[in-house]
Amino acid sequence: MHGFIEAFAQHEKNAQTAVIHNTWGHLFPKGEHYTGKLRIAYSAYAEMDHSVIDEKIGIDGSPWWYQTLCDFAYESKELIGAQDGEVWDININADVVTIADEGEEQKFEDYEIDSSEPDWEPYEMNTHEEIQITIIDKKRLLEAF
Repeated sequence: MHGFIEAFAQHEKNAQTAVIHNTWGHLFPKGEHYTGKLRIAYSAYAEMDHSVIDEKIGIDGSPWWYQTLCDFAYESKELIGAQDGEVWDININADVVTIADEGEEQKFEDYEIDSSEPDWEPYEMNTHEEIQITIIDKKRLLEAF
């Protein structure tokens, strides 16, 4: 059964990506480059806990931006040398980049598709777009006790 799951993993990932794009694609950032500021608080109670308490960058309501922001906040503590209980302002660049998908292209030679169906469209996911954040500079606003 394990081999069966592995055989369709990339196809499932591509299908999920297509559904997300078709549902929320209109919210993906329209530009290619953004410059802005984040304010992140690092909890004094949990080593891995953090919260983005403010942002000013000009990307609104995008699930891609939200996920990128959460991932960056998690990774940024080590990048900027923050300690538990501190609050930081971080000036950033956010760039929309095209990334090649991982994994080999799936081939289903034994599977016949009736391409005469009116709704049938071939779907191949070879690349996708991501938002990458880079730090311009940083400033500690509140120091830990």
